[in-house]
Amino acid sequence: MNKIIVRPLSIQDDFKTVSKLIYYTDKWVYPALFDNDVELAMKVIPKMMMLNTVFSYLNIQIACIGNIIVGVMVFMRDYPKSNYQDMKSAFLNTIGKVTPRFEETMDGYFNLLDFSFKGIQILNLSVDNNYQNRHVAQTMIESLSKNETYSLACVKENLPARKLYEKTGFHYLYDYPGFTGIICVELVRYGSEENTNGDIR
Repeated sequence: MNKIIVRPLSIQDDFKTVSKLIYYTDKWVYPALFDNDVELAMKVIPKMMMLNTVFSYLNIQIACIGNIIVGVMVFMRDYPKSNYQDMKSAFLNTIGKVTPRFEETMDGYFNLLDFSFKGIQILNLSVDNNYQNRHVAQTMIESLSKNETYSLACVKENLPARKLYEKTGFHYLYDYPGFTGIICVELVRYGSEENTNGDIR
């Protein structure tokens, strides 16, 4: 099997492929944001990647096998102050309007991200369906810095994902109602400079 390479997304990469992977990360948030239209997502998200949004290409790493993008991970250290306006601008510049559930998605998901977290939040982790069960997600997680503290969320009932995250060092923090009320769990992996209470040593 060809080696999996994890690296930062560059402006020379195929933003549409990355956008499609992001869309399929969450079957509630992104279908709502993009009106159940993956083709629309593949037009709008690339514009968001070039703006100061949570999807800025500077916040994204990709997993590649050869020249094929097979996985994506989106990070957030600090919530972009212009995220709302820039995401809205990406829609307006693409289709001249926002989608019917744009405001609901912003209020019910993006505006509720944990702004107080002292670390890096993993907002999206997605693997191409054609490359499932080939250790792509595990390789992406294992590429993370051991010195940084990371958090991520997943649907509580998604036991295979939770098993992977716990296997790679993440620990359960709490349950919470996610977008549309689906119960999610918040997980954290502390960096080498922090203890399990999140205090700097």
